[in-house]
Amino acid sequence: MKKSKHNGNISIWKFIFAICILIHHTSVLRNASSDVLFQSLSIGVEFFFIVSGYLLAKKVYSEKDDDRPLYKATFDFIKNKIKGFYPYLLFSFVILLLISLVFHEITLDNFIFYLSNLTLIQLIGLKTSTLIGGVWYLSALVLSMTIIYPLMKKYKKNFSCLIAPLISLFMGGYLIHNVVSIRNYSVWNHFMYVGLQRAIVEVCLGVVAYEITDKLKKVNFTKLGSLFLSITQLSCFTLVILANAFFKTRRYDWLFILMVFIGIVIGFSERTAFLESCNNKIFYYLEKLSLPIYLNNFVIINVINYSGAYKELSYAVSVILVILLTILISMFELVFVKFISRKMVKPVKKVKGLLIEN
Repeated sequence: MKKSKHNGNISIWKFIFAICILIHHTSVLRNASSDVLFQSLSIGVEFFFIVSGYLLAKKVYSEKDDDRPLYKATFDFIKNKIKGFYPYLLFSFVILLLISLVFHEITLDNFIFYLSNLTLIQLIGLKTSTLIGGVWYLSALVLSMTIIYPLMKKYKKNFSCLIAPLISLFMGGYLIHNVVSIRNYSVWNHFMYVGLQRAIVEVCLGVVAYEITDKLKKVNFTKLGSLFLSITQLSCFTLVILANAFFKTRRYDWLFILMVFIGIVIGFSERTAFLESCNNKIFYYLEKLSLPIYLNNFVIINVINYSGAYKELSYAVSVILVILLTILISMFELVFVKFISRKMVKPVKKVKGLLIEN
């Protein structure tokens, strides 16, 4: 089997789970009833945390013969992680701020707190006002990786095969025992927000997933075996999505996390039956859309709510509009960010040259 640098199997599931989270957020539309579907589809966040943990471990193992001090390696890793998503964060911030300015008055106090959305440190315990609905995830991801990356870097398999699974088990058990739902990210649980604890647990699970996947890649499966893996992965993800779409099932989150974990391990194993079919430009493009879609979740939702359009639209029509228009905005954003990034290279270098000597 040819090895691909890009895993189209994971790519398409990133897009699907990003859409699931978007649909989940349509439950805040003002024309949604109290018994509306999709209230539990935020389970998609677990997918992204675990995948991020897997990629963190992969990155550490790729850094062979690295003589950088641990603090420098950690700083470089986090800096590159932030550089990858920050232009999209800025785009969503500006759009959502403009919507807020158009439809209702913003006080100076609110604006200052909104700026905290750009700091990525909200989850350390800051009390802030949220402008970008999904920014807590990026804060939790960056903070958890700042803890986990140096541990993984220093201890390698001692961390991924021993410490990480113990953290996931014991901190996960602590969360299950102490909070109503691990999805209530803004609840302060004794010493940190639930969202950050959740991120630590699941990024550690992703690190463990890397080790299991590494073993799975060395197994030579028959066509029937590969088909079995594909069916198992599809079953895990589909059951998680359907259960959370149609039922209020948060008390079973531990089971859903396990199923998502299994699906991710199989997906990254590159031993599924349809891997080559998944490795295509369409799936790779849909993967690129997943982050902008996530950050733009509330753009159309806010427009519908603030403008009063919800009074004229049915909930079903509103959901369809939210999905289609969010995807279109995100497609435009990919082109716009790429264009602006290219145009900003020379000005940034000139400013840097004025302030800093080579």
